[in-house]
Parts: sequence; structure tokens; C-alpha cells
Amino acid sequence: MNRAVARTSASPQSLLTVHGMVCASLSRWGSQRTRQRLLPRLASGELGPKIQSPRRC
Repeated sequence: MNRAVARTSASPQSLLTVHGMVCASLSRWGSQRTRQRLLPRLASGELGPKIQSPRRC
């Protein structure tokens, strides 16, 4: 998915990359409580980057 997004703009790709890094860090080093509280919300999109289509002029 990152590659498809990267074809349009580097900014959304950067947001997705950071989102993935946050999820990986929480999975590896987060407490059980933190993982249970945040990872489902991050995976569902409730938390994290909100990427919108660029406006067409």
C-alpha cells in the first residue's frame, strides 16, 4: 500500500511509515495494557493519520 500511496505524494507515505513504526514499537515494547488499549484503535484507523485525496483545481 505504501508504494501505491508514494506514487501520488511523499507526505501520505511518510504518515503511513510513521504509523507503522508506532504500531511496531507498541507491539514490541509497549506494556500489555498499552497494547490492548491502543493497537486495536490504531489498526482500525480510529487513531492515526487521516489521509485525504488531494483537491483537484
